[in-house]
Amino acid sequence: MINNLRFPDHIHLIDEDISSLQRQLDVVRAAAEQSELMLNINKTKTLVFGDRSMESEIHTMGNSH
Repeated sequence: MINNLRFPDHIHLIDEDISSLQRQLDVVRAAAEQSELMLNINKTKTLVFGDRSMESEIHTMGNSH
């Protein structure tokens, strides 16, 4: 199963479970910080496909989405 798509200037994280998605985002953020890069919170977005709804929020650097 594909769980991420990477492009030169952005990454798409894909998961069926919000807690797994949060873990993926935390790993990406930590790896970016080790390379002295930062996530652009203003450009961070979440999208839900299908008939599901998000019961909680994704948190990035103290902000929720």
